[in-house]
Amino acid sequence: KRYIYYSCTNAKGNCKRIYVREEPLIANLSGYFDQIALSEQQIADVTRYLKKIHESESHFHTESLQALRAEQDRIQRRLNQIYDDKLDDLITEKMYLERVSTYKSRQTEIIEQMGRHEKADQNFYITANLVMNLAARARKIFESSEADEKRQLLDLVFQNLQLKDGSLSVSVREPFLTMLDFKNRPEEWGRLDSNQRTPKRGD
Repeated sequence: KRYIYYSCTNAKGNCKRIYVREEPLIANLSGYFDQIALSEQQIADVTRYLKKIHESESHFHTESLQALRAEQDRIQRRLNQIYDDKLDDLITEKMYLERVSTYKSRQTEIIEQMGRHEKADQNFYITANLVMNLAARARKIFESSEADEKRQLLDLVFQNLQLKDGSLSVSVREPFLTMLDFKNRPEEWGRLDSNQRTPKRGD
């Protein structure tokens, strides 16, 4: 009645029911939250870098949409022209139908492409900033939450939590795994500064 213990649910029937006190388990999990937390300066650097990528991608989407709209207009003009040619008996009915089919097919492709560009996430760097700030406060949120809230946060950040012989083993989900990689190998990322690296399309 004084302590809370945890163990595997043994749903598959192949685990030993080893019980672990809540206190060391919480402390262990809290340490993992510390690992994925970036400092305020790191968050600012990454956010600035992602914002620069966003500006480049936004320019790319704008250019692509303009090119697709221009092609759409050219196709419509050709459709109008071949209709006139058909009325003037300059082309046969068969030729007219074949060209209409080809142009209409391309118009459908253009509409789909335009839709993909228009749906592109224009604020992904803002979302990334929110995720990084969540990770920075994750330990405090975790330690002050009730059991159900703790479980939700664990499901968000980790996967495949395993308790073996009293030791906890976890795998980190994306995008938190990338954040952990950045903390562990910052020299391989290089300085996330607009003067040091210019993002390319597809970054």
